Amino acid sequence: MTDTSFAEWLASPARGLSYLQLGGLGNPLLEHAQLALEAGASRALHIEAVPLPASLWAPLQQACAGFGGRFSTLTQDPADGHAMLRLVPYADIIHVAQLFHARDPYLVLERLSRHSRRFLAVTTVRMPLDEGGLAEGDAVPGFLPDDPRLEAVRRLMVARGAVLDQFQRPPDLLSPTGVAAWGGMWNWFMTEAAWRRLIGHFGWRITHAFPSWGELGITLLGER
Repeated sequence: MTDTSFAEWLASPARGLSYLQLGGLGNPLLEHAQLALEAGASRALHIEAVPLPASLWAPLQQACAGFGGRFSTLTQDPADGHAMLRLVPYADIIHVAQLFHARDPYLVLERLSRHSRRFLAVTTVRMPLDEGGLAEGDAVPGFLPDDPRLEAVRRLMVARGAVLDQFQRPPDLLSPTGVAAWGGMWNWFMTEAAWRRLIGHFGWRITHAFPSWGELGITLLGER
């Protein structure tokens, strides 16, 4: 039977393998450490790049409490290469959730590709093509408000019921070079082809593409 989601796929190969997830805390559709452990994973580690409230960690920690030392958590920015090497173990399966929030998704995948032994899963949002603004392979930086393609992005998002703060109000921060920042912003709006190109750059052969959440969510699974 063909797996219809990343969760279904994970339930099969996880036995005896180690699992590491970056991001997705607080979203039950994206948190998979418990599922991996229930499927027999040797250990599971959930990492967040920035400090988050204990109340946000609590549901996942309670759900995995019965697995003892097989489950752990860590706050670690993947951009810090030295800390990653010191603190983050290698894992057989690495899952990166909500990669569109990363300012530098290339750097995140470069770091985590070094840590993955067998599989890399990336859950993100893929933008549909738009005759008036988005072409196959486009990667639009949300932090550069002068990019003319952002109007097509805004239009596509609104049509799907997603109204983002960064399209509704001035930025919280704006650097002298024109780089903008909003709390919880989407840093990248990329077509599926662009995500595939980025993942493939690190030697991953994409074998599965699973729908994740909403119309635009996708999980790309790579092996090497």
